[in-house]
Amino acid sequence: MARRLLSELSITPIYSGMPDYQSALRTYEGAGFQISGIYPVSRNKDLSIIEMDCCLVRRGSLLAAA
Repeated sequence: MARRLLSELSITPIYSGMPDYQSALRTYEGAGFQISGIYPVSRNKDLSIIEMDCCLVRRGSLLAAA
């Protein structure tokens, strides 16, 4: 079972029919993951985020690995 996950999430939809970042995060959280880091990948000219890399870990997985 995966303990870590990296996903590129779009704040501004860039492909037709893609899930919005909130839907994707709900799906990951429902599978037992929580955010461990968010890193902007690209921005608009006004500095708002277009897309970001989101690192997630399975809840409790780091404690279980120790």
